[in-house]
Amino acid sequence: MKIGPVDIRIHAIVWAVGCVAILIFILKLWSSNSDVRLEGYYHDTVIAGMNSESPPIQEEGAEACRSLLKVMPGKTNVRLYLGSILLRLKKFTEAEAAFKEAAGSSTATPDDKAYAWVGAGVAHFRATSNDDSAKYTTAAVETESLFQKAVDAQKTNGDALANLAFVKALAQPKSVSDLQKTYDDALNGTPPPSLSSLQQLYTLHGLILFQQGKCNEALAEFERSQAMQPSGLPGLPSPQDNRRLAMLGGMVQRDISVPQRQDLMQRVQRELPAYGKAEVSVINALGIAKGLLKNDPEYSKTYFKQARTNFNDAINKDAKDGRAYVNQAALMEDRINELGKSLSVPVTGFNGETPVSNPWVELAGKTFPPQVDQAAVSEINTLLQEEDQLWENYFSKADIKLEDKITGKLRQLACVRRKFWLLDPTNSNRTALAARCTTLCDDMVKLSPDDPRTYYAQGVNFLERGDERKAYDALNLAKSKGMSSQVLTRLLRELGGKAEVTDIRPWGGLRFGARPLIRATLRGVNINTIQSVTMKLDNKDVQPARAGSQIMFLPKEEELTDGKHVVNVHVSDGTTDIEVPEISFYMNKKPPEWTVTPVGAEPLEVQPVFTIALKDSAGIDLSTLKLVMKKAGGGFTRELVREGRYRVTVPKLNFKTNDAVTAETFKISTGSDVAPGEYMLTIEVQDTAGNQLNATSAAFKVR
Repeated sequence: MKIGPVDIRIHAIVWAVGCVAILIFILKLWSSNSDVRLEGYYHDTVIAGMNSESPPIQEEGAEACRSLLKVMPGKTNVRLYLGSILLRLKKFTEAEAAFKEAAGSSTATPDDKAYAWVGAGVAHFRATSNDDSAKYTTAAVETESLFQKAVDAQKTNGDALANLAFVKALAQPKSVSDLQKTYDDALNGTPPPSLSSLQQLYTLHGLILFQQGKCNEALAEFERSQAMQPSGLPGLPSPQDNRRLAMLGGMVQRDISVPQRQDLMQRVQRELPAYGKAEVSVINALGIAKGLLKNDPEYSKTYFKQARTNFNDAINKDAKDGRAYVNQAALMEDRINELGKSLSVPVTGFNGETPVSNPWVELAGKTFPPQVDQAAVSEINTLLQEEDQLWENYFSKADIKLEDKITGKLRQLACVRRKFWLLDPTNSNRTALAARCTTLCDDMVKLSPDDPRTYYAQGVNFLERGDERKAYDALNLAKSKGMSSQVLTRLLRELGGKAEVTDIRPWGGLRFGARPLIRATLRGVNINTIQSVTMKLDNKDVQPARAGSQIMFLPKEEELTDGKHVVNVHVSDGTTDIEVPEISFYMNKKPPEWTVTPVGAEPLEVQPVFTIALKDSAGIDLSTLKLVMKKAGGGFTRELVREGRYRVTVPKLNFKTNDAVTAETFKISTGSDVAPGEYMLTIEVQDTAGNQLNATSAAFKVR
């Protein structure tokens, strides 16, 4: 279903570079037997400063640390504690200096240095940003080197790795998915990350998954983060906001189950007020999610109507927001297409091809609509009327750009033309609808005289009215304005040439998985003078049908085997023969084949590499390729390729997430380590003839 963009503002989700080392500093300070047994006044003062939120007492604690350092300047942990107190006092520049002095102390252990550089990074970040979210990116860039020094001092330190990941995420939020390894290292760090860092790591992993399109898995991580700490960084999305965005993204994700989508819709609906200013966007998303339930048996009775209600609610809340109009029109068009497939006779614009020159003649002599189609036709007519009015409201009420208006006018034109095609050829209302199509085309040309789409629409309209000269001029203008397409080139060639047979189909040796309609269209000749039409299929005489200027033949299933087929057509008006080029095409009804070869001996390494080879005589449609790896016992699923694009980044194989698969033989890997066990690699792909290879799997083991 081609539904217009929801345009929900998915903000970059960022994290506080919290004072993750403070608690650890305090524990270190009071646990060392030989180094920090403070006596008397200093002991009592530091304790008071640690336990109180009172700035005066904290000042006394800081002064006590300074006094102690005058006597014992080599005490690294006292400097660490001084830095932590200064952080609490928001004296960030002094805190940074204290931490850097601790990192440079000759007695500092790798552990001390790691936490000292973490503290310096936190202090510098706070000083630079001053809790202003607009300055977070700059602060993150400036502090990355300090957190890198913490990692260099102790490469496995969980807090150092976590803070490094956080600032990288803040500095480049669009590249968060590249931080998967840093996230894994931080999570498994020694010493492990503090609870504060752990909470932020869950959020980081949530965003990584979100950017990979795994909205439901991201939601689980955001919920873990929220359970640990509901608050977030000032001015930026909180863990609750992150969770709600993931719910929203998951709800409109195409590859989730019906129960999952229904559950997410209910949760989003319950929390609708919490989305605040984004409420109209969320209502739009609810409509789109319900439109994605079209395979549900109750779709037309329930979800289709509910989706329209959502879009209407969005319009009522903000009539100037054009998204709900466009989304609802797309929903209605999709429903009209589905109803059109059920019609028992071919109808141009619904379940039949649109002839190039004159679509009205194809319906001549047919009784339409028959009684069996009355219910579908009635519903289609109602939807077309409502869609037409929806576009009128869109143009008069929504705050839209000129380009959006032209796109909407083109879709309204398609709607009006469908209303025309659905009428019996003798219906008097056709005249008014035909005139309205012409008016719409003229209006578009006036609104946007440099847009080639407007002239193309005008040319097609003239062509359908039978005025080939005006059609040729309008289509030439479309070409001069920059439009370039095979259809436009063909139309100009046909309209500007002499008597001939054109628009021959199939052409170019195409391969088909279903029976092709063999046809040719006459140009530049009076079709009433044609006396004979003959056709041979594989050198056997067949009886083609004539519909106006078209010659058509639909072979029977038994007449078409796999392989090449040749069609010869001869047309004569009694005195002149019109030469028709030989038509050839191929049939292919077999699905693609595939082989998968593990790279290396089984069982495979924790990052297995596979060579995938696809084969089909019609060629592979790589845009349909999907590869998924699952653990045989459940609990693990990783999408490796979707819609012909990698979903993982594997530097050693020279591809990254969203790169296109460009060859029918290629290598693929998991992007990160997987646990030992038995796995299944599942493939879905089509050939260019539309034959589907469905969910075929190969098994393998990882050691």
